[in-house]
Amino acid sequence: MIAVDIGNTFTRMVAFSGAAIKSRRSFHTRDLKLEEIEVALLELIELTDYRAVWIASVCPAANATVAAAAERGCIARTFIRSASDFIMAHNLSTPQTTGVDRLLSAFAAGRMHMAGEVGKRGYVVAQCGSAATIDYVDADSVFQGGFIIPGPSLWLSGLASAAMLPDLSSELPDWNAVSPGDNTRDALLNGMHLCLPTAVATAAMMVSAADGIPAKGEPPLPLVLTGGWGAAVSPYVGAKHVYDQDLMLHGIRLFAERYI
Repeated sequence: MIAVDIGNTFTRMVAFSGAAIKSRRSFHTRDLKLEEIEVALLELIELTDYRAVWIASVCPAANATVAAAAERGCIARTFIRSASDFIMAHNLSTPQTTGVDRLLSAFAAGRMHMAGEVGKRGYVVAQCGSAATIDYVDADSVFQGGFIIPGPSLWLSGLASAAMLPDLSSELPDWNAVSPGDNTRDALLNGMHLCLPTAVATAAMMVSAADGIPAKGEPPLPLVLTGGWGAAVSPYVGAKHVYDQDLMLHGIRLFAERYI
């Protein structure tokens, strides 16, 4: 099958053979071109025996391009919706506003990494992309929601717009640079390098706590990290954790397998 993850920054496409990824393509979501997407889809379709694509999107503006590319290639397409499609049990008051990526990643984490004894108390999933989402799934496998904080570009552009500070949002993060900066640029960047991963790690510890206070003597819940800068959080996490860069794509695969 073909899975397409339309994110705010990147659109990723993969061809699955069972649970294995045979081939992948990646595009900047802002720069999607109809012809390029059609060619990429057809190339991936050739590697499978299933002429259909399953799509999860958090960027509605890009949906039409991907849908049109599939139509031009005579490829069946299915958009997975967080509100209308049952992905997993949840306790959300407004599921229609919850990103489908959060539910699919939590679903995949439970199936692939948190089965049995490991996740018996529940688990946490942290997606680190344009924004960071830190979500809690309880011991009954019910998605309870969580926290959302800005990712690197939003962090830096927000500081620039709120104060007379340079806009460094286009710079690539160096997550190892955490020493105090002796100039404004380094102070901004290194502050983000230190504080953003530690914020995610702290939220992962607190997300299941009653009234924000973790139970005494309880170890942190196991954590699954994903997203472009998810690995940068690892040094600050005391809980058992794994990093799976393709978690969202596997969520699409696992959802689609219900119907294939």
